[in-house]
Amino acid sequence: MEILGAVGGVIALIIIIRLLLCPIKLLFKLLINAAVGLVILFIFNHFGLMLVGFTIPINFVTAAIVGILGIPGILGLIAYFMFF
Repeated sequence: MEILGAVGGVIALIIIIRLLLCPIKLLFKLLINAAVGLVILFIFNHFGLMLVGFTIPINFVTAAIVGILGIPGILGLIAYFMFF
């Protein structure tokens, strides 16, 4: 009986750890994508002023948009800041 309780406790512990790691992985992925978006925004701002005449403000929201959506995200931000 004690062995069954120990095995049940280990299984419960494994399930709890897996449930806690899932949101951490999602947060880590979001932060990595935002960092990639930040780099893309830096590159665009470096050449964007020469090519299209404006820059995109760099903050967490714009970096996250570019990081999550990629090229369509940067194109959407360009369109947004061209008209607004």
